[in-house]
Amino acid sequence: KYLKRFFALQLLFLLIIPIALAEITLTLPEKDVYNLGEKVSPSVSIKEDADYDGFFKLYISCGSYSLQYYTTPLSVISGSRTQVIVPELPLSKEMIGECALKSDFESIGGSAIDSGQSKAFSSTDEAKILISDNFEAKPGENIGLSGEIQKLSNEPFLKGEVEITFNGIKGSVNISSGKFGYTIELSKDSETGNFPVKISATDKYGNHGEKTLSLKILPVPTRIENRFDNSIIIPGENLRVRVTLYDHLNRAMNGTKLNARAFTPSENLIAEKEMQNPDYF
Repeated sequence: KYLKRFFALQLLFLLIIPIALAEITLTLPEKDVYNLGEKVSPSVSIKEDADYDGFFKLYISCGSYSLQYYTTPLSVISGSRTQVIVPELPLSKEMIGECALKSDFESIGGSAIDSGQSKAFSSTDEAKILISDNFEAKPGENIGLSGEIQKLSNEPFLKGEVEITFNGIKGSVNISSGKFGYTIELSKDSETGNFPVKISATDKYGNHGEKTLSLKILPVPTRIENRFDNSIIIPGENLRVRVTLYDHLNRAMNGTKLNARAFTPSENLIAEKEMQNPDYF
């Protein structure tokens, strides 16, 4: 009986004592990565188990870099949660890496009262360029490039510039609502083959992204040459002709499939052969 009374009194005593719930909460939007120039806007509140007058301080910590960017006088009432309105913080290049917001609540005399910390987030200067990887075109054609520039959080870049480099020539266009468009004009005597097209995106905050595409310029067939071994033949002899297809640069289009036919003067088909350029028929 004595033990039961003792534990009952202990339980009653614990129920009478108010539970201290002192805490500072720093809540960030549901976002894990920010690009430079974006603003971090935390929701801040503080609750203490006694009345205090002091100073509330807010820091950002990114690796070895730390910055106290906000201080304000603050009075709190015991058990009452107080919202603290803090300014947005734009991220700069010094803050690249893993970051967190930290806070201190100190008395007027400078002694520590409480502290808090937000969840971790990443700050980066990397951008994503979304565009098809490969293109094909023929000499004399115009190639339209269009794509999107995104932050690592998949949000669009609102402003910035895209530079396109092709065949040693650079051009640039502005980013509008995260999108860009550019036209490459090919001359009629363009070389054939695979050529790199470098795309570089930047903005005023220092964010940047690069991507290299492959542009395949196809040869344009322009003429066929039929070179006969003999200009005169008689019945019973073999007709032998070398057939060659040339491109816009007057070069043989080796490996191209051809279909050769021979006709009588009255246009009756004598023979037909599929072959690769150049070949004998």
